[in-house]
Amino acid sequence: MNHTNGNAESDGWFLSGAGSFLYANDITFVAASTMVTVVARGDYVSGAWPLMSVSAEGQTNIIGTASVTSTTMTPYSFTFVAKAMNSGFGVNVTSGSGLHVQSIAISCPTGTTTTVATSTGTATATSTGTGTATGTSTATATGAMERVGQ
Repeated sequence: MNHTNGNAESDGWFLSGAGSFLYANDITFVAASTMVTVVARGDYVSGAWPLMSVSAEGQTNIIGTASVTSTTMTPYSFTFVAKAMNSGFGVNVTSGSGLHVQSIAISCPTGTTTTVATSTGTATATSTGTGTATGTSTATATGAMERVGQ
């Protein structure tokens, strides 16, 4: 995961205000219904909760927005029909401030692939087959997050 403004916290990454975002490139999407789940919490600042948007396909296709109105980590899910491509996705603070992101998961149907990214840079991919192919294989990679921009 790459990110702009903000800092690491014990339970995730703090995005400090409008225009701040987390993003990842080189995610392989299959042409199918896809769900992105962001686990986040918000700070009520100056009479407003943070508004986040989630984008895919090179971060140009906004797949959903949500007002993050919980002070505890809560899942926010967005479903879209992905194109078969190697692309990126992002979580952006559209307005307000004080968005805390704990994790981001991307999941697809049959032949499921899930990618989870957290503030510590841990990624987990799981593939589960159905029908004639059964079983689960899991791969885990760990690395540091990299700060990009101001």
